[in-house]
Amino acid sequence: MVFKKNDETTKLAAQKGGLKAQENHPESAQIMNQRRDTTIYSEMCKKMNSNKEHQRIAGKMSRKAENEKAKILQNKYEKIYQPFRVCDRICIKDEKIVFIEIKQVGQKLRPLQEEFRKQCEKLGYEYIIEYI
Repeated sequence: MVFKKNDETTKLAAQKGGLKAQENHPESAQIMNQRRDTTIYSEMCKKMNSNKEHQRIAGKMSRKAENEKAKILQNKYEKIYQPFRVCDRICIKDEKIVFIEIKQVGQKLRPLQEEFRKQCEKLGYEYIIEYI
C-alpha cells in the first residue's frame, strides 16, 4: 500500500496500526498518552519528587529518634558501637559470632576498630581481618 499525505485510506490504516500497537503494548500506550498530556506528566513528576522528599524527611526523623534512643542506652552499657564503624561483616560460624573486617593489603585498622578488636578478644569473640 502506498501511503499518501491527507489520504483517508492512509489515515485509517495508520489508526488501525496505532490501535493494534496499543492493544499489544498497553503500558507503553498509557505512558505515551500521559507524556502527550503535559499536565499529567508534570503532575507525575511532582508526585515522584514529593515522594522522594517525604522519604528524605522520614529517614531524617528516624535517624533522629534512633540517636535519641542511643543516648539513653549509653547510661545502661559500658560501650556502644555502631556496627558499620567497627567491622564490615558480622557472621555466625559453629554457633559463635565472628566479626570480620575486610582491608586492602597494607591497610591498618582504624583506632576504633582496633579498640573493638581488643574488646572482642578479651570477651572471647573472634575478630578476623581479611585482606584483598
